[in-house]
Amino acid sequence: MKNIFIGTLLAIFSFCTTTHAQQFISINHDFGLKGQTITTTVTSSDFFFTWGSAPSTWGDFYMRQNTYVFYPYNVTVIDDDHLMVDWDIPSGAPSGNYEVIWDYFAPWGGIVYPVPGGFNVECVPPPAQITNTVPMVFCAGSSIVLQANTGAGYTYQWYNSSGPISGATNPTYTATISGFYRVRVSDASGCPRFSAEAAVYSISLPVATITPSASQLICQEIA
Repeated sequence: MKNIFIGTLLAIFSFCTTTHAQQFISINHDFGLKGQTITTTVTSSDFFFTWGSAPSTWGDFYMRQNTYVFYPYNVTVIDDDHLMVDWDIPSGAPSGNYEVIWDYFAPWGGIVYPVPGGFNVECVPPPAQITNTVPMVFCAGSSIVLQANTGAGYTYQWYNSSGPISGATNPTYTATISGFYRVRVSDASGCPRFSAEAAVYSISLPVATITPSASQLICQEIA
C-alpha cells in the first residue's frame, strides 16, 4: 500500500512538472511604460478562479523576457474567468515583448500557462484584427481566405488551435478546415499584438438524389 501511495505521488509530481498548456486567452492592457504602475485583466478560457486555483500575489505569476523577470504586487480574483493583476513595471526593465506566465505549483516547476501575445514594455503594439465578416462558413472541399488588417512595415504570423502555422506569414491565410484562428501582427520595430480568435466552420455538402433512380419509360398519349 505504501509503495502504491508513493507511486501515485510521483505520478502527480511528474504530471505537474511537465504539463504545459495555454488556458489563458487574453490580457488587457497589453503594453506599458518603464516605471509605470498598471492594472491588467487576465481572462481564462477554462479555469475557475473562484475555486481556489488562482495565482498568489507573487512568485507563480510573472512577466519574463529571456532571463529578466518581474512580478505583480497584487492579484485579485474578479470572477470565475477573470483576474485583476497589478504591476509596477521596473524602470530598468528591457524594452520589448514579455511572456506573461502563471506557473501553477511554482515551487515544483509548475504547470506553465502562458498568455498568448504577452505584454509589451516601451512599445505600443499595432492593431491586430481579422477583418472578415461573420459567420465565416465555407463548403467542405472548398476554403475561405482570412484577411488581417494591413499597415506599413507590418509582419504577420497566423495561428490555429495547435499553435503557429508553418509558412503562414502573409496578411491573408487560406483556411481549408474548421477551427479557431488568430493572427499576430508586429510593427516595424517588432512590437506584436494578437487578434481575437475567429471561428471558421466547414459545412458538409448535402447529398442530391433524384427519385425514382431507375430508368423510366414515358409513353405519349394518342388521342
